[in-house]
This record gives sequence, structure tokens and C-alpha cells, in this order.
Amino acid sequence: MTTQKKQKNKPKTSAAMKASDEDSVKAGQEVMLETLRQFKSATSQNYFERVNFVVSVSTDVSEGCKHCGVPIGYEHFAESINHYIQMHDYKLLHVGTVTSLDRDDELIYSSVALLGHE
Repeated sequence: MTTQKKQKNKPKTSAAMKASDEDSVKAGQEVMLETLRQFKSATSQNYFERVNFVVSVSTDVSEGCKHCGVPIGYEHFAESINHYIQMHDYKLLHVGTVTSLDRDDELIYSSVALLGHE
């Protein structure tokens, strides 16, 4: 009866692991860059070209929709953005923050979205 020893896979040395990991990271980065290039070219072409009317939605201001009067902004920020997009075919152009001062010179932070329509 002969006994066969199972050969164990030798663990990679740290140098081999590092090279392998670096190759994987490089490959992943290349895929991400190509995806970003394709997305950028598909989304940036003519995106702003036909925008003729812009509205802003803010967490600091409550007003009525420019088209139908539905309450917009303030505590209904996300719903307001969705309203313009879904009901009036707007495109989201920008989302950011605004810092201003109140009457007592205290800082006020609010969110703002700009939406555009043809």
C-alpha cells in the first residue's frame, strides 16, 4: 500500500499577492474609467442645449409649482423635485447647498435643486 501525500497549494507570497492585487485593481480601474467615459459622453451631449426655462427648489423656501400651483420646497424637497420631473418633464440640472445669514447674522444652511425644461 502506497501512501500519497496530497500536495497543498502553497500560499502566495506577499510579493505575489501584492502583484496580483495590483493587477486586479488596475483592471478594475480601467473598466471604471471606460464606463465613466461612455456615461459622460452619453449624458453630456446636448443635455443643457434645449433648456429654456429653469426653476429652483429649496429647503428654505416654500412656494407653488410654476405650472400647477402644487406646494413646492421647504419640507417637501425630494417630492418637489420628483413633481417637476414626473409631472412636467423637467431635467435635474444641479443639486447643492446654499449658506446664507439670517437677521441675527446666524448661518442658515439649505439644499437647492435646479431643474430645467425645454
